[in-house]
Amino acid sequence: MILSVTAAVVLLLAAAVKRNDGGQRGETHKETKNIGEVSSCTQVADTMTGTAERRGKMNMQYAMRSEDTEQIAVIQWARYNVNHYPELKWLHHCPNGGSRNRLEAVKLKQMGVKAGVSDLCLPYPKGIYCGLYIEMKYGDNRQTDSQKEFLEDMAEAGHFVATCYSTEEAINVITEYLSLAGRRHMEHNGRMSLPNNCILKNGEVKGGGV
Repeated sequence: MILSVTAAVVLLLAAAVKRNDGGQRGETHKETKNIGEVSSCTQVADTMTGTAERRGKMNMQYAMRSEDTEQIAVIQWARYNVNHYPELKWLHHCPNGGSRNRLEAVKLKQMGVKAGVSDLCLPYPKGIYCGLYIEMKYGDNRQTDSQKEFLEDMAEAGHFVATCYSTEEAINVITEYLSLAGRRHMEHNGRMSLPNNCILKNGEVKGGGV
């Protein structure tokens, strides 16, 4: 929608400029009219763009809950709380899933995209851990073999890892992780209360213990 709005604005501006060039440059009222047309086009574009953005937010608001919506909510929470937790600035998603055409999948694989890498990464050392990885799931979704392998390897390498089935559980893991002491003072509050490589679902903690 935004692209189509931009294209429309370009065409309207081009038409206004063409009319201006074809007229008499010395006539001030024509120049003023053209400026008004350009301003009006810009206002229309701003209005349409804002409408498109609002529609996007509405669609998200009424979207059916899924792994994607849970993860989006985590990122939105992080953006709102970055002033309280500055480390959240670099909480990021590794786009290793999703549907792609064959050529794009081949190119991404050549560029280093790997199956199994967890959805969210917070690359800050806290307590005894060198970073945080969270695999997001929802409903009856389960870890793939490559996801299990990645989580196990990262836990053994010194990261704290967890699989979370809701926004709330992921946020709880992140906030506890960020409350841990820094590497210089990890003798105080240096470990998570949750077992490493655990699964959090429906308020229950399963597995873990790496």
